[in-house]
Amino acid sequence: MVNGSLSLDSNSMESFNLNTLTRIGNSLSIDKNSKLTQFNFSSLGYIGGALNIVQNDQLTDFSFFPNLTTIGGSVNLVGGFNNGSFPSLSKVAGGFNLTSTGQLSCAAFVKLNGNGAIKGDKFYCQGASSTVSSSSSKAGNANGGSTDTAVASSSGGASSTTRSSEGSALAKAGLFSFAALFAGVGAFLY
Repeated sequence: MVNGSLSLDSNSMESFNLNTLTRIGNSLSIDKNSKLTQFNFSSLGYIGGALNIVQNDQLTDFSFFPNLTTIGGSVNLVGGFNNGSFPSLSKVAGGFNLTSTGQLSCAAFVKLNGNGAIKGDKFYCQGASSTVSSSSSKAGNANGGSTDTAVASSSGGASSTTRSSEGSALAKAGLFSFAALFAGVGAFLY
């Protein structure tokens, strides 16, 4: 277990094995490792912060997280990926950015986003045959539901979606608080 962040940056290693690590309390960064071709996080189930895998020139696969279920921050994956998956992932608390110059398909990640596993307001996936992006603004309400506005687009086909629902108690409470604050400042200045 790592309580803080784990950063594997700017090394000349070709591979590494952290197969007994089960939890990272904050972020995981694998960045600027010019010779890295593979790694192993086979027991990792939880990352408390962001996951960043970027600028690893020889890395074409990121399918080394078979038991990862939760990422508490955002995901940023950039590289020449031909293969990559998160078979057990059920929650990403932040946004999701995947940019691949390799043959990787976005299909599995679009499905993950569609299932609601990606909770952040931005989703972007550029793969071999398509680019898919969406953004939304979400606010929870007193009933545990959400008000969201989403816009999605795909260059792989003509798909556009806009959703909106009204009546979020949280949004109304925020507006009321702002009005009360404004009235209080006005009374103070008077």
